Amino acid sequence: MPLRRFSILIFACLALLVFMAAQSACVGSSGGGSDDEDDEEEYTETPTLTDELEVITGYPWNLEEGDVGAQSPRGWNFLFAINLSQEYSQLLDGDWAVDFDEVEDRMAIVGSSLKKEGLDLTKIDHQIIMVKVQNIEGEIRLRFAAKLTFDGDIMAVDTESAGLLGETAGSLGTGWYAAYYSDAQNAFVTGSAAPCGGVDVSDILITADSGFYTRPTSGGQFTLPAAQQDDIYLTGRPLTLFFQSDECMGALTYAVTDTALYPNLKCEIEGVPEDCDTDENVAFSDGTVVTAQQFVNLAEDGFEIPAADADCANCDFETGDTTGWQYLAAGGAETSQGCFGVSDAAYADLFPDGDGSRYAWITTGGEGLQSCAVYRTLTAPENVSKLIISYDFATQEYPDYAASAYSDIFTVYILGEYEPLIERGVADQALIQDFVDMPEDAQAIAGVAESADASYAPGGAVFGAHLSYDSSGDTPRGSYANGNLGRYVSWPVVPGEEITLVLLVSDAGDAYWDSAALIDSVSFE
Repeated sequence: MPLRRFSILIFACLALLVFMAAQSACVGSSGGGSDDEDDEEEYTETPTLTDELEVITGYPWNLEEGDVGAQSPRGWNFLFAINLSQEYSQLLDGDWAVDFDEVEDRMAIVGSSLKKEGLDLTKIDHQIIMVKVQNIEGEIRLRFAAKLTFDGDIMAVDTESAGLLGETAGSLGTGWYAAYYSDAQNAFVTGSAAPCGGVDVSDILITADSGFYTRPTSGGQFTLPAAQQDDIYLTGRPLTLFFQSDECMGALTYAVTDTALYPNLKCEIEGVPEDCDTDENVAFSDGTVVTAQQFVNLAEDGFEIPAADADCANCDFETGDTTGWQYLAAGGAETSQGCFGVSDAAYADLFPDGDGSRYAWITTGGEGLQSCAVYRTLTAPENVSKLIISYDFATQEYPDYAASAYSDIFTVYILGEYEPLIERGVADQALIQDFVDMPEDAQAIAGVAESADASYAPGGAVFGAHLSYDSSGDTPRGSYANGNLGRYVSWPVVPGEEITLVLLVSDAGDAYWDSAALIDSVSFE
């Protein structure tokens, strides 16, 4: 072959190779490579977990609780928050689900994981809920929306909710929702409510001590999570729900326990009436307890919000009567002394640091009486910063029904707040060693001797124990156990602020055996 023809052929081959390489580069840059090449191109910049979750679900995620303004309630832990449109929020009515195993696989491609990114799902041992993050009068509040399930891979709305929790669980419209898991076993408290006056039933605010809240549906149904068992409540506990509106208030008390595992032993005592039987609670397939439904009609069982007093006259009960205070007995008959009165019996023993001579008592004593509520609206004076309540708690239930859900409870609320100031009873394991013998001179206070409900107690119709007191301040007369213990309870106030105070003593699960809250004084400092 002549040299010239050979050179032309070589040049043509080289040109063809250059053209083919250029074509290949064009094809690669246009996305026509293999699946592996696609993956490498997709993760040129390392994605975050929230990026991946948004790609998979279609809505924004956030793993920082503070970014959505929320704060974990006592006994609960933040998992994540999601920002849902109206359309996506409707998934919480039953179809919401996320496959975290798929998310884990996608994060593994870039050498990360859920845990490394701050989402540790291995800590979940108990209940998970979704709540709506809402701004109410400048404060962030958490409204219960749905119970969730988690099988280790998929987290989803519990489809049993519709049957056991009713229509209250589900979508609450557009906005941020947050998922929380509990430290210990929780139950769900359920029921229905009817309003008072011209109040719409869905405007009633329902709170307990969980830090979460809810409102009834248009049909009056409601659901709220509540602690059931932990290191403090071994078999369950009594719990008071508080109902608030612009015109009236009310309450219901539940025995939050697995009634099949822990029946009410009082009902097995010879002589106790047959109607002692407690309503049976039911459970989800995962063992979560749902309480028996209760009903409150605020027009009949509630009380109107009283006008504010200009001062706190007779807040120390030294007049010897209950002037200035109002009360409501519910669920049965009072004794001839009523469920609210004043005594001076053994004052110095019950209130060693007290500077008065009398105290008020609020009791569950009577025949079938379920609760007694004492209430008043006060105006905080000038130059004060806190409200103070000095109290004691006397009971027949100690020690036989210590740590029982079927026991009396003393609860104090301020209208508009989302947790109680005081929650005291014998079910709190942390306080078991803090009850001491009742002074002999005070064992028959509050009409307990003529109370039919008290007569069935093995020790007779007397109060056998009350909360101990220590002048050093290590006293179980603060608010929460292992929290604000002290000689009394205090609450921050602003001068001129109107405070509607409700002091409630109630039975849980039955009306038998009596207790009494003893109030030395309500004051401002």
